Amino acid sequence: MFGVTTSRSLAAACLLAVGLSPAGCGGNGSSGGAAPSPSPAPTPPTQPTAPAVNPCSVFSGFFDSPQGIVNGIACTDEQADRSSVIWLQLLGSDGREQGYCSGTIIDTRAVLTAAHCLDGTTSKVAAYMGSGRPTITTREFYASPDYTGIGPSSLDVGVVIFAESLERTPIPLFTSRALSGGEPAVVAGWGTDGVTASGGTLRAGNLNVTRVTLTQIEAAFSESTSGVCYGDSGGPLLASSSGVWAVAGVTSKGTPGCLSGANSWANVYNSSLRSFILKYVPGAGQR
Repeated sequence: MFGVTTSRSLAAACLLAVGLSPAGCGGNGSSGGAAPSPSPAPTPPTQPTAPAVNPCSVFSGFFDSPQGIVNGIACTDEQADRSSVIWLQLLGSDGREQGYCSGTIIDTRAVLTAAHCLDGTTSKVAAYMGSGRPTITTREFYASPDYTGIGPSSLDVGVVIFAESLERTPIPLFTSRALSGGEPAVVAGWGTDGVTASGGTLRAGNLNVTRVTLTQIEAAFSESTSGVCYGDSGGPLLASSSGVWAVAGVTSKGTPGCLSGANSWANVYNSSLRSFILKYVPGAGQR
């Protein structure tokens, strides 16, 4: 897993973030603090054809002119400040940042992220809501009881609940059917770009799904499609359901270096995973 600092899948998240409401997709994530060590990164894909869509526009609502995406693009500050894909700071009992992850707003007060972001050392979670806005902090978060951190059957999903509205447009869950290999998708996150070590910028990109199992969605990395990296953990893999972008996967694993191999997302279509999410977020939309 990318731990608390993944970022290659950020590219896709930017798209979704732009289409949703305000709050952090791109720009400079003002939240200071060092990010924790993430999990592995992507694998070379089987030459899929990425969808011709500006990823940042998917979740931020701004449909800018198309931009060429190799390994993802940085969303604009305006897109980031409207995004439903947000930056989560993981705080210890002493209040210090221990790392960060990405997350997707799925209800007015709820954020979907990875279970490994909410380990035993995390005492509080703070949501960065964009430049000039105060962060919102909570102690209420839940990791899937089926998360073990070992093997593909481990359901790497968690939910963070805030006391106040996050004032963003929630992104629905993709539950109408299972994804298939070859389908186009968008990924997004606040992690690093696989080249520079810095994160804290919302990025998004296009890719094609290469393999789907009962618990995971996988995509091989290539120079012509996007992947995830450190700090992207917990961010979304978005797929289109009748023209509506919805969260089909939650960024879980990559490979060291982020520029080769295969990335993995927890499969939201999995019945146990879906039941866990809806237990804590019954108001989450579904497509």
